[in-house]
Amino acid sequence: MEMRTTEVRQLLPDAWGFVCPVHTPDGAPCGLLNHLTMTAQVTHRPDQKLVANFPQVLTRCGMEPINSVAEVPLSEDIYKYPVFVDGRLLGYFSEDLVHRSCALLRTLKIKGEEIPITTEIVVVPKKQICAQYPGVFIFTTETRMMRPVINLSLNQLELIGTMEQLYLDIAVTPKEIYKGKTTHIELSKSAFLSNLAQLVPMPDCNQSPRNMYQCQMGKQTMGTPIHTWQTNSDTKLYRLQTPASPLFRPTHYDNIGLDDYPCGTNAIVAVISYTGYDMEDAMIINKSSHERGFAHGSVYKADFIELKSSASYFCRDPAKPELNEILDIDGLPFVGAKIKAEEPFYSRV
Repeated sequence: MEMRTTEVRQLLPDAWGFVCPVHTPDGAPCGLLNHLTMTAQVTHRPDQKLVANFPQVLTRCGMEPINSVAEVPLSEDIYKYPVFVDGRLLGYFSEDLVHRSCALLRTLKIKGEEIPITTEIVVVPKKQICAQYPGVFIFTTETRMMRPVINLSLNQLELIGTMEQLYLDIAVTPKEIYKGKTTHIELSKSAFLSNLAQLVPMPDCNQSPRNMYQCQMGKQTMGTPIHTWQTNSDTKLYRLQTPASPLFRPTHYDNIGLDDYPCGTNAIVAVISYTGYDMEDAMIINKSSHERGFAHGSVYKADFIELKSSASYFCRDPAKPELNEILDIDGLPFVGAKIKAEEPFYSRV
């Protein structure tokens, strides 16, 4: 945070679709704390039986195993692409076969019967200029970021990784598809945003910092965090008593069923700049609407009482008849009772 350079805060092209470009806190950690996009996922440990299949599957796809080419010198005329699975060299693909073989491998990956569906297949092409080391790099390990896109040749969902994405041609809309060149298409135009960023109404008509602030405010609303108020024992919970469904909402609002957990109130706002002076960070609230419960919230607090002795138990003290109206026979308040300040709320014997 103290560094003068802004390089650490930049979102690089390989983060597209994996890290949300909008959802980040403002202030000192801006750009340092990031959030995953709605569709991004972190891989789990794959089935080890499927991982063990790789040498056999790759040989079937046209790979020359390492033991058969160990003694043959690699000439400049026919470049052989080395094949690495999780950093281990297994063999070589000839230059004319590499793209066809990897397309077949991608089909097997989508089916997920012979190799894991979370496999990342990176084909780094050979170029005349200085570039990444050419070869076929396959990753199967856990804790990698992957996201779904539609594979155009099979018209099915495929999970792709961060390094794999750099060498694929992914269109955003069907209009952008170039026949013979485009390999994949995004699930939607907004797939590169996080859950909260997709809830901002008309973000394309907003100033970009405002979208960022809204992601922060969407997390800070009192709202409706749960429906199990009676049984929860959280130390502190906030609840908006009269939440409303927004009159104007993005599609994503309905997709995730946010009406079950409404988090705001529809307010009629008058913007008057009669004198040319605007009031910032304040709001004039109608007195009667406030009295009717506008923006009324509650704080639920749990108090844990530990009885000092094992012989003690909760019970209304018979020696104190004044407790009869306040506490139930079990020494605790009546269900739904309103407890005022300074009133006893439990009794033990």
